[in-house]
Amino acid sequence: RHYKLMLQHQVADLPPPVAPPDLQKLASEAPRTFAMALPKHGSTPRSMAFLFDSMEPEMKGWYDGLALEHQQLMDFGQSYGDFDPYGKLAYLDQLDQISERWDNLFGRCSLMGLVNPRYLEQSQDFLSTHSIDEAGYRELISKTHDNMRQEAKNEIQSWS
Repeated sequence: RHYKLMLQHQVADLPPPVAPPDLQKLASEAPRTFAMALPKHGSTPRSMAFLFDSMEPEMKGWYDGLALEHQQLMDFGQSYGDFDPYGKLAYLDQLDQISERWDNLFGRCSLMGLVNPRYLEQSQDFLSTHSIDEAGYRELISKTHDNMRQEAKNEIQSWS
């Protein structure tokens, strides 16, 4: 499952996020600290996540559409700090939806044997090099997004 999130960052042309030494501290200081904790380099997976030559046109179209939407969402999120709190909550909801759609795509591709084994190996190596597993990675993202949501809700309450 970690490879699903790794692909999201690969599609966005970003290095996969890496867990810093203190996940609890990072999550509590999100979102600013999280962005600063991302590596500038590393042994990120270099293989394509899917075996595109074996992919049916419909599945390839699903991938292409999702990759485009994800890239557009990442581009839009560059100005996240300028969003009003309702916009921040809406943006985080969109991130959750994109993540769920990647999970669905990976699930279907896994069942069809279309996930590149080399990519899975490289992803696992990357995560283990940084002392994090898929569950830890997902926990980090979840806590970070929860904190970002809470900050937006606090901002809304301060308007009252």
